[in-house]
Amino acid sequence: MIFINLIEYCSYVRFRFLTVFIFSIISTCGFCQRAMIEMDLLEKASGVPQDLFNTRSAVVISMDERSTEWKEAANQIHKQFRRMSIDPVAYIHYWDFDASPAANTEFAKLFAKRKIDYLFLFRFSEEKIELAIATLSNGEIDFNTLGWKSEDFSLNQLIFKLALEVKKIDAKPSNFLISDFPEIVEDIKLFDGNQYPNYPSRLTRAKLAVVLLPQLENPEGLSINDDHNLAVESMNQKIENAFTDYPYPFEIVPYQDDVTLAKSRFQYALRFVHTSGEAAKRILDYPEKSGEKDIVSAVPVGNGQRSLKKISAEKRVYKFYIQQTIVFDIHVGRYWDADAKIEIALSSFLSNMQSQFEKTQ
Repeated sequence: MIFINLIEYCSYVRFRFLTVFIFSIISTCGFCQRAMIEMDLLEKASGVPQDLFNTRSAVVISMDERSTEWKEAANQIHKQFRRMSIDPVAYIHYWDFDASPAANTEFAKLFAKRKIDYLFLFRFSEEKIELAIATLSNGEIDFNTLGWKSEDFSLNQLIFKLALEVKKIDAKPSNFLISDFPEIVEDIKLFDGNQYPNYPSRLTRAKLAVVLLPQLENPEGLSINDDHNLAVESMNQKIENAFTDYPYPFEIVPYQDDVTLAKSRFQYALRFVHTSGEAAKRILDYPEKSGEKDIVSAVPVGNGQRSLKKISAEKRVYKFYIQQTIVFDIHVGRYWDADAKIEIALSSFLSNMQSQFEKTQ
């Protein structure tokens, strides 16, 4: 029955509607700043998982804009998934999923807690739309398990290809309580303590752990991560360069979680999020400002002076903060100093922090 309904849904009129819809998305999204590396790491399977009718899934959408288009795409995907008895219980923008290694860990905890078995990865670009189904193990993608992949220029045609594969499943559906609308997840939290709009003054004496980004290992000797790891290496070098003239105690350390850092006697760690300005504020527990189209960053220009810089709330930015490793509080600083370039965001954060320290000494 679900396949008869799907064929009806893919009538000529609706096909044209979705084609126009996806053209509107592609025309505004541009070329993705950061490819969805998880999709590229999956080895291609010959068919879809045979228990999709009886398990929970999550959907991650990679699109180069943080406007309403991605949620409209989620709505279209969810309508058709319901017809196929696929039960997605979370829809996530890739920028949030990839906001930081800590964010990725928190999403893994969410997936494990909600007993989500599969992750549908949608990647939108100017040339095509791609879909991959990844298997989750304890909330994390299992790259040792093959993932079904397909692509098309039309979202409707791509999902129809999925439906043809789903039709081959020899099992009765048990997903009968699928929600009518997609459940958008945007409130992931990276810390369990309080958020403070200041800088911890103890950093003038206590050593700061400057945490670098982790590189990805190539499964079974593949070299698909080379470009990604070169980009990570470049970013880590920019982080290290920013501390050339930093006057207080610090140590450059490879990526570690807070518990591991605390065991190494680091009480404070430098971290950042990389997502839209609007999402970064929400993740870092800033007071909400509805309808904020632009966010003003404070960029130090010397002698304690700052220049104000407007950045679209939908643009992807870096925002640094200090994480307390023992009590799990965070210090976001006195100023909003995010920027699209990691070196400017970090330089601004450190300058604003040092300026505050100098005034209180």
